[in-house]
Amino acid sequence: MSIKFNEVTWYSKLGAIILFILVVPCLTFYIGRQYEATLAVTDNAESSGVAVSEYTKVSTGAISGSPLDITCTIDDEQVTLKGGSSIEAIAGSSGSLVTHAFGTPERGDLNGDGKEDAVFFLYQETPGTGVFFYVVAAVNTGSSYVGTKAVFLGDRISPQNIRITNGEAAVNYVVRRDNDPMTEAPSVGVTKYLKIKDGELVERVVRE
Repeated sequence: MSIKFNEVTWYSKLGAIILFILVVPCLTFYIGRQYEATLAVTDNAESSGVAVSEYTKVSTGAISGSPLDITCTIDDEQVTLKGGSSIEAIAGSSGSLVTHAFGTPERGDLNGDGKEDAVFFLYQETPGTGVFFYVVAAVNTGSSYVGTKAVFLGDRISPQNIRITNGEAAVNYVVRRDNDPMTEAPSVGVTKYLKIKDGELVERVVRE
């Protein structure tokens, strides 16, 4: 008897029934066992005092997030950045405090632990005329980035670049002369040398 592939017959129906009765339960059983194994790994991580997300990160060896997604401290206030930005309402005012990253983070090891940290410019805008610039570091802990306290650079300066060499960040920017009005364009180059000490971004004093 020849098989007609374009025609539904009693044995094709029988084959479909057998497939449904035998294969589907077996597949469901396999998926269930895999799910139970995953739960067992999670339970072991939690019983060891390690958060599930941290356990996953450590086991895969991958760092989670971006240096632009950190909580840092600016003028003694905590600011949480998402994609390098934050908008917060100002108490008692209809205005907002807007914080943005400026430029691309410069990457390099700042604390000698062999992990790649990041440093970048930030600026804050208030309802007033000021645009206040800072520099902040995102420290690589191996599983995530942790923000530091931001270092103030100036009001309406001109950021240039950041270079990390031998564990130290050289932050280059341009400011106005001491007696210049704010309407004058920045014209004096400045370099601030920063490094991580005890988990904080601190300035190295350059002796003349």
